[in-house]
Amino acid sequence: MRPTFARLATALAVMAAACSGGEPTKPVETQSPAPTVRITNLASTLTQTPATYPSATGTFSVSASAGTTLQCYMDPARTLIPCGSFSALPGDHRIYAVATGSNGKSATDSATVVVVPAAFKGKVYLMGTTTCPSGVKIKAGPGGEDFTSLASDCTYSLESRYALSDTARITADPTTASKGFLGRVPSRLYGALNIVLLTPDIVIPEGIYKGQKVPIDLEKAFAPSGSNGDNMSFFSNSLDGNGVWGYMVGSYPTYPVPVAICRSKSDDPAAPDSTLVSKVIDRFNQYYGSFYVMADAKNVCDDVTGYGVRLLASSSYPVSANAGKYSARDFLHGKFNVGKWKDFSNEPVALHELTHAQGLGHTDAWASIMSVARPGTAVPSLEDVAYTHYMITLVKTERVLNTRLSLPQAHQWDRVSKGQSEQPVNVNDPVAP
Repeated sequence: MRPTFARLATALAVMAAACSGGEPTKPVETQSPAPTVRITNLASTLTQTPATYPSATGTFSVSASAGTTLQCYMDPARTLIPCGSFSALPGDHRIYAVATGSNGKSATDSATVVVVPAAFKGKVYLMGTTTCPSGVKIKAGPGGEDFTSLASDCTYSLESRYALSDTARITADPTTASKGFLGRVPSRLYGALNIVLLTPDIVIPEGIYKGQKVPIDLEKAFAPSGSNGDNMSFFSNSLDGNGVWGYMVGSYPTYPVPVAICRSKSDDPAAPDSTLVSKVIDRFNQYYGSFYVMADAKNVCDDVTGYGVRLLASSSYPVSANAGKYSARDFLHGKFNVGKWKDFSNEPVALHELTHAQGLGHTDAWASIMSVARPGTAVPSLEDVAYTHYMITLVKTERVLNTRLSLPQAHQWDRVSKGQSEQPVNVNDPVAP
């Protein structure tokens, strides 16, 4: 009986609605909400690693509405990737996450990531210029397998797996205009790996030998003089306790260098002959050019503020000279002690010591006023002047690029190219004289 009554009740309800002019009540449809999706925990930049090179790997998180289908992909190729991880080559990339509901509606979120390539970057100048020699390639790796050319502004950017190492072997082959380069550099220099390529010769710019071109042999410049246990060389280098070579690469920041008689630091009661000192300075400048100029003692002799070469007459020291105080690549104080003021009358000795005051040592590699093992010259020789100007010229270029990468690396290239062993080199600071 109950089904019959139910059907009757339904019929009566329809008739009542019809009589009142209304429509039958329809069931209310439920609207499915639009899905949501969000990408989080994605680093904005990534770097390569030795294990993943040349790619970099990254991770991210995706949160989406329940009951949705999730897909992730990456531009520029719209490559499908797992929702949570990816691998990408250097460049700019965009990660997308798409959540699609059962009703076909979808939502998208995206985020950008940049993969930064491991690279050596810097600038290269030819010594004595602000230009770079043509044809130079900067190479990285044991065999120089990664390499790049210089841009027109002398800059370079060399992407390389070796830029992921703590140290890297960087080389440049010689050209007709430049010597080769071989350096093992630490990672802290990779982003500003500025290099001075040395010239194979120098044209003497001033002095009695002005205009003469002299080839430069770095092995000769670093050859020990070998007399009476003297291990000094014209260009100075030394070994530390670990067998690492340290090179003195420096000069005075300005020329001519002030020279003054420092009586307050001397114990010779005799009055110095300033005329004799001036004569020796003039004689030195005749050969080297405008290197020294006589100056007031108060501007030179002060231990704190003084700049220049101090002339002393002290019995506490033998006749000697050096570029004594050193800051970065710049000589600040030189010292020349003669024992007695009258010793300035020995011109060859005075010229010898004034060359020491330029930070240069002994040599027997050529006929030289700095010779100790064989009879030396009475005046500076052509090679003495050429190698002195060579050092000053390369240091000027180092200052422009704010780099230490020049003479030690050129010397190591020369050694290896002649079949000698490569030596570990201190690339932090040159040794103090």
